[in-house]
Order: sequence, then C-alpha cells, then structure tokens
Amino acid sequence: MVLIGVAIVVQGLRSRPGSAEIAVALGVATVYFMVFVRMGIAEERTHLIEYGIVALLIHAALNERAMQSPHVPAPAVLAVAIAGSVGVIDELIQALLPNRVFDLRDILFNVLAAAMAVGAIKALRWARQRAGN
Repeated sequence: MVLIGVAIVVQGLRSRPGSAEIAVALGVATVYFMVFVRMGIAEERTHLIEYGIVALLIHAALNERAMQSPHVPAPAVLAVAIAGSVGVIDELIQALLPNRVFDLRDILFNVLAAAMAVGAIKALRWARQRAGN
C-alpha cells in the first residue's frame, strides 16, 4: 500500500498538476481518509482498497476497449457494476466455505469502494482536462 501511495505521489509530481487538479486530489484524499477512519473493522478497510483497485483496472481496460470500439457504453458505470459483481461472487464463495461468512455489508462496501475509486479517477481527469483548456 505504501508503494502504491509513493507511485501516485511520484506520478503526480512528474505531471506537474494544476491548482484545480491539486484541489480535486486533496478532496479525494480527504474523502478516502474520512471513510477509512469511520470504518471500524480492518477487513472493511481492505475492501475499500482491494475493490477500488479492481474497479480502476476494469475501468482502464474498458476505456482502452472504448477507444477501439464504440460498443462499450458508459465504461465508468460498467466498471463499478463488474467490480460489484466480483464482490458478489466473492461473497457467494464465502457462503460455501465453513470458516467464512457471507455478509451483505461486504457487498455494499465492495460497490462503495468501486464507485469511490472510479468517481475519484473521473474527477481527477475532469480537473486535468479543465486545466488543459
């Protein structure tokens, strides 16, 4: 996790972000910090990170696909739905295992994590494009 944070900071410094992008990044960091602090169970925090990364990878793949084919409607919404579906499948598998527990709250956290990550990347891209205009 620390390496991911360092990579994000290094990449941000290389791209010379504008004031709007810095403001959005600080807002995103504040939201993540507040959600992270309010989650009492450590497993919920890992869901925030894990499913956020899964959603971002899916979103990047869908964006790449959308550039080559117009048949990818709303990559951001689709990325959240697919990441949420992965979370549902994960919970269903846990329901079958004797030492694990199916929990609807985990599905909610998975979808929340995916939506937060995709929303954050969309907000940062918006700020970058706005600075470029």
